[in-house]
Amino acid sequence: MIPSLDSAVEAFLAPQERFEELRRTWAFRAGRKLCDLSYANPYDGPSPEAFAALRATLDSAEGLDLQYTPYGGATIPRRLVADRLEETHGLPFHWRDVVLTPGAMAALAVAFRAFGGPPGEGARS
Repeated sequence: MIPSLDSAVEAFLAPQERFEELRRTWAFRAGRKLCDLSYANPYDGPSPEAFAALRATLDSAEGLDLQYTPYGGATIPRRLVADRLEETHGLPFHWRDVVLTPGAMAALAVAFRAFGGPPGEGARS
């Protein structure tokens, strides 16, 4: 028996549907405390503050303003993130605990390295 196209599509989309269900549940529970980074685009579009920051950057005379940040992130933003994490989670965070990446692919590379390689290889340093 060949499965119908509908059941094949359902099976294919099941993990995404489960993710969406969990995301909606946690978004509801966390309320305004949640920083949802699951999708790149905010629901309501960029905030006026984001537009203002982009305008200020574009109007700046600095030639390097739009370059990627250093891998790992600059120290001041890392300190600010660590302070906020400590404040919101009540756990001690040091700025060296925070890694900021210049994009999603770099973030995924850091995450995969943190969890180790293929089964049996263990974590890499």
